[in-house]
Amino acid sequence: MGADDPSTAFRPRLLDLVTFQLMLLMCSASCGGRLFRALFAEVELDSGGAYMDFRVSQPGYVCLNCGAPAFDLGEVPGEMAAEAEADEVPAATDILCPMCETLVRVEADMECPNCGAPLEVG
Repeated sequence: MGADDPSTAFRPRLLDLVTFQLMLLMCSASCGGRLFRALFAEVELDSGGAYMDFRVSQPGYVCLNCGAPAFDLGEVPGEMAAEAEADEVPAATDILCPMCETLVRVEADMECPNCGAPLEVG
């Protein structure tokens, strides 16, 4: 069975298996399964049908042990950072109301507490 043997042409060699990002897949049913299937994966093949590359177009995995959805715990730190960034309190700005000229501290699109005029932070 040489390198040109068509029976082994479609199988990736151990050196070809490369993980490009940290992934830690876990079964949502906690069954202990260690094999998962990517539901939305695109596989690239050459003209002879040999595996060349793959791309996960949308994250979605299923446990092959019990069939329950699986989650990528490697995405948790990034998601937590994005959520913390979204929860940050915007900086308050002091502006003069264009109607009554009252100094007002505003955070987002608010109204003047004195006259009710809409205030915009620029």
